[in-house]
Amino acid sequence: MQLNLEYESPIDLVEPNYPGQFPRQMSIYLKIDWASKIVYAETRNYGIGGTPIDEWKGETSVYALPDNVDATKLKTFIEPYLKTIDAIAAGYTTRWDGNRYVPDFSDVEDLKQELDDAFSNLDDSMETIDRFMLTDPDEYFGAHGENLDPGTITAATTDAEIKTIAETLTDEAAREMVVIDGSVVDYLIELRDEVRDDER
Repeated sequence: MQLNLEYESPIDLVEPNYPGQFPRQMSIYLKIDWASKIVYAETRNYGIGGTPIDEWKGETSVYALPDNVDATKLKTFIEPYLKTIDAIAAGYTTRWDGNRYVPDFSDVEDLKQELDDAFSNLDDSMETIDRFMLTDPDEYFGAHGENLDPGTITAATTDAEIKTIAETLTDEAAREMVVIDGSVVDYLIELRDEVRDDER
């Protein structure tokens, strides 16, 4: 079984939800693709994105992860379950039900149930992040740039420079365990326009 669970930061799976959606953070899921033999994690809003066909058919198992899961610890968490997961994958097959091919776990039914039970509520068993923040640019940098270093944005700052500054600020925020919900580029452009208006 291939583990696609390599992350550099604990907050790599923290992602803002679609605008206007609740909760503010996109839900996180652990997924096992039995046919492709891949274990991975992803964020998804099923209310908007719908259910992928492989999940709907049962070819991929989906388990909810806590919103504050430490992405860097996921691989270590899964490794003790690999023997069971590999055994299930080896026994996984498909059968024709008269209309289509459907997943068949009958040869490993007990193991599959054991895994489903173990992963049914991961809130208490996962390593999580003690603190992180999901916030918009106004909240984090200040409505008028109060929390930015003086001179970060001037009337002469170009769009290309703003893009670079936005990337730097986003990276710096991430190192402080902060995920920005919204466009930092748009925020900085508005800030530059305010400076230009003030200088007229």
